[in-house]
Amino acid sequence: MSEVANARYDLQDYKTPTRQEVVDKQTQIGYTIYQGATPMKTLCITAILCSLIAVPAFSQVSLTSEDLDKIRLIVNDVVKEEIAASEARMKDYVNIRFDSVDKRFDSVEKEILSVDKRITYGINVTYGLIALIVVAIGIPQFISVLQGRRQKEFEQKLQDLYRKIEMLEQQRIVSP
Repeated sequence: MSEVANARYDLQDYKTPTRQEVVDKQTQIGYTIYQGATPMKTLCITAILCSLIAVPAFSQVSLTSEDLDKIRLIVNDVVKEEIAASEARMKDYVNIRFDSVDKRFDSVEKEILSVDKRITYGINVTYGLIALIVVAIGIPQFISVLQGRRQKEFEQKLQDLYRKIEMLEQQRIVSP
């Protein structure tokens, strides 16, 4: 038989696997790959990380004082910029807070003025009521005092008239 014929014969004998058989085979292969590859991956990654960390420690680069001065200048410039930015942010924050406090003071001041107006109104009403009570009590008392004086004057005149009448009667009695 030729190879083509053998391939056809092999294909005819091939049985298509069920879905469950395919899933089982994939699971078995994946589990094997997972089990075998994990320790190796971990070992490789650990070795790479250790070499990356250790290589700079063994370098022969030495910094000169000029290099250190340049680094200091750069760090100082960066720090000054950060401080300036921080101060600007702080000033903005403080200004915002002062503005809010000023607004609160303004509202409290308005409230105090409102309360002051109410108290002044209450005091004025109280003064008015006191004046009304004084007038309501004082005028009748004043009127009664005036009437009392008039009545005394009237009684005194009446007494004077009685005396004059008695005197006249006595004169008449005596002189008839």
